[in-house]
Amino acid sequence: MKIYKKVSTFSTVLEKKHNENVINYFENTVFKYNTMKRHALHVIRNSPEIKENVLNRYLQDKYGITTRTANSCIKEVKGIVSSALALLSLNIEKIENRIKNKKQNLEAKRKQLAKIHDGRKTNTKKLSKLKFQIYKICNSINRLEQKKETFQNRIDIKKPNICLGTKKLLRQNRNKFIAQRDSQIFYVGRKEEKSGNQMFQFSYNKQRNCFGFKIRKDFGKWKSDRSSERYVEGRCHFKYMLKELRKVLENKSSPVTVSIIRKNGKYYLHVSITLQYTSEAICTRKEYGTIGIDFNKGMLAVAETDQSGNLKNIFQRKFVFGKGGKTKAQLSEILSDVCSYAIANGKDIVIEDLKNFKKKKAKTDKAKTQQGREYNDMLHKLPYSIYSQLIEDMCFKRKISLIKINPYNTSKIAGQKFCKRMNLNIHNGAAYVIARRGMKIKDVYVKKAS
Repeated sequence: MKIYKKVSTFSTVLEKKHNENVINYFENTVFKYNTMKRHALHVIRNSPEIKENVLNRYLQDKYGITTRTANSCIKEVKGIVSSALALLSLNIEKIENRIKNKKQNLEAKRKQLAKIHDGRKTNTKKLSKLKFQIYKICNSINRLEQKKETFQNRIDIKKPNICLGTKKLLRQNRNKFIAQRDSQIFYVGRKEEKSGNQMFQFSYNKQRNCFGFKIRKDFGKWKSDRSSERYVEGRCHFKYMLKELRKVLENKSSPVTVSIIRKNGKYYLHVSITLQYTSEAICTRKEYGTIGIDFNKGMLAVAETDQSGNLKNIFQRKFVFGKGGKTKAQLSEILSDVCSYAIANGKDIVIEDLKNFKKKKAKTDKAKTQQGREYNDMLHKLPYSIYSQLIEDMCFKRKISLIKINPYNTSKIAGQKFCKRMNLNIHNGAAYVIARRGMKIKDVYVKKAS
């Protein structure tokens, strides 16, 4: 039996009139916590092989904190280091693509230079300009090679450069940099503990329809304190995920990880829980047919098949392209309608797995024609990550089975087999091929003999 799991994060604003004590405690503690975090970051960067329990004990003794607070700090810092190392790998990939393009450009310039040398007459002005261009390209390749070597060295020794608070803000305004750097306290949860988090305990208040919470004070004398004063209490209301959080607290089915963040004079509570259910809870089946979605610039093509893989219904929905929040809002509305349609018909949703989309964006060359420039612009503005995240979240929440298929040749197959015969445009045809591929029906593209 398959188990579906997903970490869901949601947030709310802490109202000052109900959380004055919490905010005061946060302001008194946030500098101490972030000082400890920077210390832990320094230790982990310089001694990446240090055992977690050794570092935990060291932080407890130095800052007078509990095991759970030290553990939260270490988990947060390790996450920051892992993210920085992953970013270095991505940067190396981008640098390699730039080096490859520059070497191709260099080869073309050298051919031009050889052609001038072989000619009867030598244009000295053009020759001088070409030599200078070759010199600049070689210098640029050399700088990129050095940069790549530096990044690779940082990955090998597991020591990325990290500035908490960002270097840009440090150069602009030191006070704002300090406020940004020291603006968060992290509480890692554990499923076995009370309310999923020993240091930050939620409880549901049925009369007020809100959540009360209490934070275990730490740093200094509070580590060994056992009085009622060791807790600071507050309350909050969540607009979203309220039922899910209540269920987690009742069943103790997930850790509850919490962050308190100060931003622009307001205080935010970010909560992360793990939701899960088995395959028996899924309300759709591909045996009844599937609903395929073809994602395009400013438009989604949707095709529905019956249990035999025949086309039953097809429609298109347009959205505003390249407009940020407006694009996301319209995509969300369209996908919500598609999910409702899938539940009503009991059919799985099938989409293309464009996992190499970011790599393709990184490898785009500088376009030489207007058509090429328009294609590159579309490629970089296409909100695939937003689309993918939205459809995954909606399907998980509504217990719809989401199938991801290889997008190889979907449009070509549609053009060759279905578009003319069934009077479909290329996008509707591709959506139909995607739906059929989700049912394990193989449509083969036949290459024409040259």
